[in-house]
Amino acid sequence: MANYDELVKQQKNPDFPFVHRIELDEPVIEIRAGEIFDIFNPIFDEFGIYGNGPGWDGLITQALEKVDRELLSCISFDSEGDCCVIGLETQEDAKRLIEVLKGTFRNEENLRKFLKTVDVDLLDS
Repeated sequence: MANYDELVKQQKNPDFPFVHRIELDEPVIEIRAGEIFDIFNPIFDEFGIYGNGPGWDGLITQALEKVDRELLSCISFDSEGDCCVIGLETQEDAKRLIEVLKGTFRNEENLRKFLKTVDVDLLDS
């Protein structure tokens, strides 16, 4: 099996694992955990993290608390099952969120560093 960084590079979406779209004239970012499970789950398992929608909600919240706490006030979560949906106030907020998080989630070394700091008890899985 290919390693994490190779699998990420193979994705056609440049914002992987985030899907950016407009819903009812509002920016939305979605993480379809079921579609990316095979890529993230082997690493998440090592840290006792379940990568479902609410789990991603908690991971993103904890990541933003460390790198861009201000952005937390501009987002709302609607996560359930295997989907994490993030509503944002503006397109600029959506772009900022993706750029802030891509550095953590698109590189195995950065992901592992971040996951070492995660409080698993705060994740809703």
